[in-house]
Amino acid sequence: MVFQGGAAGPRHPTQSQILEKVSEWYTIFTLAFQVVLGFAVIKVITGVFLTETMKVASMDDSIMLKSKERAVRLHKEKMGRLFQHADLDGDGGIDCEEFQQLLADKEVRSWLASMELEIWSAKDGQDLFEMIDDGDGQVTLDELVKGVARLKGQARNVDLALLGQRVGELRSEISTMQQTYTTLSSTSALERLTASVELLGQRLAALPSSHQI
Repeated sequence: MVFQGGAAGPRHPTQSQILEKVSEWYTIFTLAFQVVLGFAVIKVITGVFLTETMKVASMDDSIMLKSKERAVRLHKEKMGRLFQHADLDGDGGIDCEEFQQLLADKEVRSWLASMELEIWSAKDGQDLFEMIDDGDGQVTLDELVKGVARLKGQARNVDLALLGQRVGELRSEISTMQQTYTTLSSTSALERLTASVELLGQRLAALPSSHQI
């Protein structure tokens, strides 16, 4: 008999007794556990590998340039399809009426919203047309591509910096205009005062002197 413990100590089951008393169905659970654990480890290793790969790719200038070029090409293709859908008369330009008809389509508005360009009302469409148009009342394909690319998404730091610079320039121009207006107003008042004094002098000269009375 295999020695299992001291004379007074507790008896522990041996490996043979465990194998004899435990059901063979536990093998299925054991295999399932090993398979799940193996897949989990593989997924973790794959995730770490992909994370490091994407990090290296994000720092590679050539990959970033190609990704940007691909995004620009895809944007031009999308805007080309949108332009063809909006140019009803086929004259190569979209007027305000055609633009409003385009935005009246709910699917078009949803499509623009997916590109982070929200249109909630006809007034928004009018404002968008005016911001894209160069002033001739017709939006060309090139204007549509550049305008939507400039306006979609959230405000960037460069946009905020440019806005601050423009506001500063406007303040400087307004201050200069105020100074010019003040100077002109003072000059005009001085001129009116001088003219009044001259007129008063002429009237005094026209009065008879004391020896003539």
